[in-house]
Amino acid sequence: MAECQDKIPYDAALLTALEASLSQARLAPYLAASSNDLTYALQRYLWNARIAKAFLFPLQVVEITVRNSVHNALSSRFGSEDWIKAPPQGFLTQKSEDARLKALSRLAEGGKLTPSPDEIVATLTFDFWSNLFRVDYKSTWEDITFIRKCFPNMESPYDWRYIQNRTRRVNALRNRIAHHEPIWNEVDLNLDFEKCLELVNMSSKETRKWVQRNSTVHSILRSPPTKTPSLPGLSLSAVTFEEPVIAVRGELATSIIDRIANKRPSAAIIDDGGKYYIIDSSSVLNGIASESKKADGYVDLNSIKIDDISDHWHKNIILALNDITTGDIASMFYPLGANRSKRPSHAIISDARGKIIGIIEKPSIRYR
Repeated sequence: MAECQDKIPYDAALLTALEASLSQARLAPYLAASSNDLTYALQRYLWNARIAKAFLFPLQVVEITVRNSVHNALSSRFGSEDWIKAPPQGFLTQKSEDARLKALSRLAEGGKLTPSPDEIVATLTFDFWSNLFRVDYKSTWEDITFIRKCFPNMESPYDWRYIQNRTRRVNALRNRIAHHEPIWNEVDLNLDFEKCLELVNMSSKETRKWVQRNSTVHSILRSPPTKTPSLPGLSLSAVTFEEPVIAVRGELATSIIDRIANKRPSAAIIDDGGKYYIIDSSSVLNGIASESKKADGYVDLNSIKIDDISDHWHKNIILALNDITTGDIASMFYPLGANRSKRPSHAIISDARGKIIGIIEKPSIRYR
């Protein structure tokens, strides 16, 4: 969803088509935050879609974990998992009973005339389960033994209102995503994510860790769009680069190896009167090997300067400002239609003032 490996040119025809398809009303909040720049607004629209996509995984686990925990606890309390098929009289409010009957109706329409408890549980919406924490069910949740059976990792005090607050907020986010509403401008989506993790943790600490380790929410939130149409990724302006090594003509080739030995990437920039090249360990070693071959295997390492091995400098490089994303720079290493030998080897990154701030080496694998 909303992912692309290659830049899309936002020409007049595409902008007109997108505005008509998405509607001005739908784009209004994005335009308002983008100074009415339609292209930038569409970048925000795509970012919103990526955030929504990232939240689907933790929201899915929250919903399944909460409903299973509540269903299992109520099954134990009422003596059977069939409680959801025939709830004890007076337990469900009319609103909850209507939701249950609606789920049964949907199952019947699909040919499930006698659904199992598990099928009913899976069909009920998260609204149904979150509503079980409303004040109408206060007497159920005031039983400390029951609430601890349902949420064994919930910390004291065991207050049902605490759960209600979190399920209500998570459910509201879920519904906004389901209705394709803007969420990128929410006050604190990081806090929403933490509430998702907290609800899962109440039932299972290990499941919480699994969700956290596999979630992309934080990385997407840290990758807002730039005014220039870009591919998904972290803005290079937010990346901390190691100060690059600048090589000087006339410098010994072996000294370069010493200077770049502990650098990431292990490379140096050669500024040749405004033209830039990259020299790395492989350049030096290949250059020394060539010089050695010319001299029948005999070579004085202290006599080889970087100028002598210029045939081995990396000359096909990218010059880029840090106002683009990691996605942009990755795509530049693999331009469409370029054969392997024509792909750039490194990128030299500058800031808005033109100061060189870092080097990026071509990734060895391109993920599709």
